[in-house]
Amino acid sequence: MNTLISEHFETVAPSEADAVLARESSRRLATHKLGKRSSIRIQLLDDGEEAETVAVPASALRLFLHLLTEMSQGNAVTLIPTHAEMTAPIWSSCWTKAESPAEPSASTAAFASTT
Repeated sequence: MNTLISEHFETVAPSEADAVLARESSRRLATHKLGKRSSIRIQLLDDGEEAETVAVPASALRLFLHLLTEMSQGNAVTLIPTHAEMTAPIWSSCWTKAESPAEPSASTAAFASTT
């Protein structure tokens, strides 16, 4: 079943402070080589709470790194599943006229950066 992008997905525009934090954290994460791992454990820390370790797919961490890299450059980002159906306003905001494919397809990147 297709999902309309405009109904369920949020575009996040980083503040200047977010961009600085994304730059620092993406650089630190990039130093960790994931290789061919299928999963990786990350630790979540909250003030005053005990740390929790969570296993996530390594591919999700790679995507997160791409997201942080875009945010570090001040780019707004939207994560879009490849099965989702893009509405015309959303589709046009993801591409400039020079690079716009004729129509959205399943092969279109699932991660769109908008400025």
